[in-house]
Amino acid sequence: MTGNLKQSLLTTVFALATVAAALEPREVEVDESVELEAHAAIDRAVNFLVSQQAHNGSWSDDPAVTALVITALMQCAEKPPEEALQHGTGFIAAQARADGSIAGAGQTGNAAALSTVTSAIALMVVDAEAHGAVIESTLKKVSAPDYAGNMQVLFWLTEAALVAKMLDQENRLAMPGYVGKLIKRCQHHDPSSDLHGRIFCESTDGDDPDGLSGTRTAYGIACLFRTGGDRRDPEVAAAVISLNRSFFTLDEYPDARSKALYTFYHAYASAHSLLDDQYRKLTERPPKWRKELIEVLMAQQLGDGQWQHRKGADERDPNWATAHALLTLRLSLD
Repeated sequence: MTGNLKQSLLTTVFALATVAAALEPREVEVDESVELEAHAAIDRAVNFLVSQQAHNGSWSDDPAVTALVITALMQCAEKPPEEALQHGTGFIAAQARADGSIAGAGQTGNAAALSTVTSAIALMVVDAEAHGAVIESTLKKVSAPDYAGNMQVLFWLTEAALVAKMLDQENRLAMPGYVGKLIKRCQHHDPSSDLHGRIFCESTDGDDPDGLSGTRTAYGIACLFRTGGDRRDPEVAAAVISLNRSFFTLDEYPDARSKALYTFYHAYASAHSLLDDQYRKLTERPPKWRKELIEVLMAQQLGDGQWQHRKGADERDPNWATAHALLTLRLSLD
């Protein structure tokens, strides 16, 4: 294993730890047999993803898919497949545009922003030295004021900032200072509305709040905690109440019937892993969510190791769905 890959593994562990309850021992939610089954599910998914890599190093024409697969393999594979990772980041770097963005043909707006931010993470965690010039240009692009237009992009931008900090690149990409401002603008404040507390940027997220607002809200909660938020803060409390009020079961939640099933699972796990720490600080018992989420994911995994949401949009691509499912399992086990 190269020195670069060893360093990147440390980076990935750091980034993962920021969204996992790591400060204090958590109450055991998952018994040993379920945990063993979950690790076996992870192994099957890793093998599936490695088998799906194209000859040009990609997992899709969309760099965001390749970037997310790389992130999942780095965090979840017992021995990250170095050759596949290097090949994948080579594909990503080749998609870089003159303006610093990294996106597929025709991608604009939030789609291009998500692709650019996730690509920056993949390049940094696999081989920051080899892709230094591309990374420098990309970090300059994403560090622009108000770069993130929705909560999903903002979440991955905060992730990129954590990775940059670990690599002593904080001068190139610091934690975005507009998190609170964007969330205040996007959060629904009308107490009489069913959407009260939801963090949903209608101007950029379209007009389908029942399809995506839970996912956006969960990512927003994670962003607030990453930038120093507290569960007792009014905007945080309203968002958490809104998320939990509508969270009937993992199967019935509106997002789960829409186009963002596995993205929602990942957002939910990201928010609740940070919420666990918040509850402990207040000497309250965190809600149990890990076992239910693990069991749902294991039940939905197909025999060849993949996950796929055939009624979804992006998640009809099994590589995109499987990467999100893997990252969710990792959070649920930590």
